[in-house]
Amino acid sequence: MKKLIFINTNRGTSTEIIKTAVKMGYEVNLLTDKNIDLADVSVYKTELTYQKIINTINNNKLNNDLGGIFSFADGYVYLAAKVADYFKVSFLNTPSAKIMEDKLLIRNKFKEDDFNINFSKNYSDKFTIAKKANSCASKDVFLVNRSLGSNYFYEEFIKGEQYLMEVLIKDYKPIFICKIKQNIVKTAYNTFIVDSYTVDKLDLFTANELKMLSAVIKKLQIKTQHIHIEYKIRDGEVKLIEINPRISGFGMDDLLNHICGENYLEIMLNCYLNEKFDRPKIIRDGYLKMLYSNQRMEIKDINYDFEKLKKDNICKVKIFSKKGETIYKIKHMGDRFGYVLKSDFKDKKIIGLNVQLKKPNSSGNLSYFFLLIFTLFTINKR
Repeated sequence: MKKLIFINTNRGTSTEIIKTAVKMGYEVNLLTDKNIDLADVSVYKTELTYQKIINTINNNKLNNDLGGIFSFADGYVYLAAKVADYFKVSFLNTPSAKIMEDKLLIRNKFKEDDFNINFSKNYSDKFTIAKKANSCASKDVFLVNRSLGSNYFYEEFIKGEQYLMEVLIKDYKPIFICKIKQNIVKTAYNTFIVDSYTVDKLDLFTANELKMLSAVIKKLQIKTQHIHIEYKIRDGEVKLIEINPRISGFGMDDLLNHICGENYLEIMLNCYLNEKFDRPKIIRDGYLKMLYSNQRMEIKDINYDFEKLKKDNICKVKIFSKKGETIYKIKHMGDRFGYVLKSDFKDKKIIGLNVQLKKPNSSGNLSYFFLLIFTLFTINKR
């Protein structure tokens, strides 16, 4: 049985990939700096530095019959690729993974392309989006009217519809491309989050979108990898927001499983490991709605009858926060506490999900009956 090593994980998709590898029959090992317990996974807690990871692998003899070293956690793909190079089990283009994890390197890599957004190291009235180069999950990305200092660079604010492209690449060719519309909202902190994702199987890619994808694969020399690209469309023009060297997290696995009608994560791992797989196809629509709050609250109780929810085209409800836990006023993507997956994006109502919230350190509570999550948890739209 081949060993697979995963470097760190977060709640959601990256953890589901590890569970999928276990179901596929691999001996799965996780190196992390967190306290995590996963069934049938050997967990090694360590500092997540290059040398510490190599030492942990060697000291625990994990390098015998090693099939691959991966990370699908935000900010760790490049590190995992470097370690895989050391143990000669690499399949990614390591330098390109480094570029994709650095927002400023991406801007410079594509600065000659017409789909790139104008940017500067200095704030001006023209460049009002401030970003840190290593920002993750929408953290450290702000709409500003002044400089935030030299730790940030600045981009032009682009109006238009925002999209996500989930792409599986094999031998430098995209073998699966999914176009996903993102509903973006601006928070009270002048940050931006994705409120929902919509897949319409009839919404086809334009020539400009495919031209951008081709340029990304060619310039970054991506041989075999799942990546995702965020971009805007303004008057038919495509404008690149960012590229990430992994599948999106927090429910993307469930959305892709649903629209393909099969286990997409298993297909992706087989592609990475050069095993046989059937090329995935989009066979149905999908709608993924995020759950979050516009104020700091504590979860008192969560109730729903899934059999009744299914009658309203709801396929899955996943809530990560538990009774008694605090959910924070939404600032970035990491503050979301769950999601609902629907098969029909035309009807966005979510009926029958009852969430009781109370203010922290308070005996009183608010009971939110989710007739329409859009109404209850919306903020100012971008």
